[in-house]
Amino acid sequence: MADNSSNPKKDLSQIVRGTSEAVEHAQPRVRRKSKYAGPNEDFLKALISLGISRNAAEKGLFMTDNCSVDAAASWVLDNQDLPDIDQPFKVEDFTPTLEALPFEKAFPLDEKTLKSPYKMVFVVNMELNMGVGKTAAQVGHATIGLYKIMASQPQKYDHMLSQWDNFGATKIVLQGENTAHLFDIEELAKKAHIPHYLVHDAGKTQVASGSLTVIGLFGSSSEVGTLTGSLLLL
Repeated sequence: MADNSSNPKKDLSQIVRGTSEAVEHAQPRVRRKSKYAGPNEDFLKALISLGISRNAAEKGLFMTDNCSVDAAASWVLDNQDLPDIDQPFKVEDFTPTLEALPFEKAFPLDEKTLKSPYKMVFVVNMELNMGVGKTAAQVGHATIGLYKIMASQPQKYDHMLSQWDNFGATKIVLQGENTAHLFDIEELAKKAHIPHYLVHDAGKTQVASGSLTVIGLFGSSSEVGTLTGSLLLL
């Protein structure tokens, strides 16, 4: 697989997304509880600081109902191939997409769930300086490992996984400082009872055997945000 160093974020998101979710090219939908009053300015500034264009950031915030920076950034990454992603944002262009999805009609969501959709977050050990392909493979291992843990306890996690899948199976990849940082996150996840999974590499390529490469976390945006909210997107 080619390593396009000029745009690693795009390559990584495409690789990771391809391992665990089907991509729909139809215009996404959004469920909204009130009339859209414009983007959250603080969130908008944060998204622009991450290198996302203003137009794309506004669309991300609109489509995620100003839920959070993470949710909007994830939407932009998942939809970066849309031909008009960086074109000026017009609310009326998205009006036909405001209807509720069938699962929303059947399973109304409460305020907490609507504002805090479930997501998987992966924190990568940047100290290891892994290449794009290696990083994607490690995140793929974390995705499968974390999913298996939750699938083994269906009574506890099935409803969470169903909602996560219905919302598009949001996955976000963030930058961790080093091995100690990832272990610190693990300890916080244990205390908060947040499902998590550590990936220790076999050491066949790029890194030493047993290296801690990624920690995967699953929970609502508010839950996972308490552990990773200050970290930068990869």
